[in-house]
Amino acid sequence: LAEGSARAALAYQLGALKVERLEDKGGAVEAFREALGLVAHHGPSLGALEALLRDDAWRVRVAEILEPEFAQTGDHARLAWVLQILLEAASDAAARRGLALRLAGVYAEALNDARQDFELLRTTLREQPDAEDVADSLAELALVGGWSDEFAASLAEIARREGLDEAVRVRLARRAAAVYDERLDDPAAAEPFHRMVIDAGGLDAHAFGALRRLYQDRQRWDDLR
Repeated sequence: LAEGSARAALAYQLGALKVERLEDKGGAVEAFREALGLVAHHGPSLGALEALLRDDAWRVRVAEILEPEFAQTGDHARLAWVLQILLEAASDAAARRGLALRLAGVYAEALNDARQDFELLRTTLREQPDAEDVADSLAELALVGGWSDEFAASLAEIARREGLDEAVRVRLARRAAAVYDERLDDPAAAEPFHRMVIDAGGLDAHAFGALRRLYQDRQRWDDLR
């Protein structure tokens, strides 16, 4: 019979009864969700749901409910927590990439944790080497954070993988070569990645020019020929 805030209070009490006395966590989650629908950011229900994040059986469902709540209230630390739970549970590649980029944005913009942002994006790129948007974000972050050597090493590791799509390999090799050449001033380290680009069979004036300069400077005439 109740409506509005009175109904929200009763829904919370019902949820608390179900979770504490009746061992009905599913029913409790729905009761707390109803309370949040009636009263924006209903505090007691948020607290009760947050406690259920520690229950492996319900943490994903609860994270789905809490994610928009924490996003709207600007509780960035808790938002990062639930996004991480959703990322760990997601299996679809596009969904994982989207969640990783969102979580990376929270780390970088709200929590001022650039290192955590870098590690998250690096893990995502290893998992999805064809994700150009992830590689772009990681390149910017590595430049700002001074982690170009680690970025180059990650690109190199992925580019050398067996069975990698050749077009993806070439794109990553170009990126690795550019980091070694332009950021780390290490043309010798860039060489194998320029060679990957050349060996892929396409005409690439940049890779050829970099190799030509390296071989001329070091008088490696056989390699140049």
